[in-house]
Amino acid sequence: MYIAIITLIWTPITVAQGIGKVDYSAVQKGNEIAATCHANGRTDIFNYTECVIAASAQISNDYVRLGFTFRLFLVDAILEEIMRNDKTIARPVKDGHAANVRSAFIMVKHYERTLSLSTKDLCLITQLNCDAAERMDQFWEQQLFEPGVRSTRRSAK
Repeated sequence: MYIAIITLIWTPITVAQGIGKVDYSAVQKGNEIAATCHANGRTDIFNYTECVIAASAQISNDYVRLGFTFRLFLVDAILEEIMRNDKTIARPVKDGHAANVRSAFIMVKHYERTLSLSTKDLCLITQLNCDAAERMDQFWEQQLFEPGVRSTRRSAK
């Protein structure tokens, strides 16, 4: 099993105009919730899944949801990048994980547009690795529009 560890350091930063302290804090809160799920799931994927489902059901603020989903996307996208060329991992496992990453990416993009924030803003607010965040953003943006990209759906034979 692969584990991605991302450290957090809280320092004041400047992000997109229009985001207030409350919204900034809400994005951080969502990130912290997702970090807790990742920490709880390091040894048991079922703990992680249960945590994500339970937390997601209780999040009603769009900024909290964005912080939560952004961290889930980034950590899972980095794991997908590692898994992608690992021949010891079965294709259905890779495809299922990629489908989850794609879904999280679509949700992040929706909230970025709705709340007028960028990937750069989010990585600065959450103090996650901006180089990795921007690389994952570019890769998954390309995956959405590239013909012939693998999907978990099977075509009818």
